[in-house]
Amino acid sequence: MKIITNNHPRDLVPLINVPTADREDFDYITEDEAYSPRLFHYKNSWYDANEFCAIIPPGKDTANPFVHRATEDSPLRRWDGVQADSFFSAVVIRFADRQCETVVVGQAL
Repeated sequence: MKIITNNHPRDLVPLINVPTADREDFDYITEDEAYSPRLFHYKNSWYDANEFCAIIPPGKDTANPFVHRATEDSPLRRWDGVQADSFFSAVVIRFADRQCETVVVGQAL
């Protein structure tokens, strides 16, 4: 597996800052959540950072079955979340700051 990224931090934005034509993809976001920054734009698509599967680094233990457990030799070990976009590729994110206001995005191939 190879991960391609430009390591450029992208701001997370609230739903109200997403173009109107793209908002229908996020109809599950309630009006109360519409002002919380959680969306980002990558390769002509909008993504919700809250919808990514968490990546657990090697050595961390969890009983949660809905996480990806990275191995020591996995390129995913340095990323925080993953979302498949095809059978052979995925989008990965890493939070770029402690406040979780920006993400670095990459494509895993």
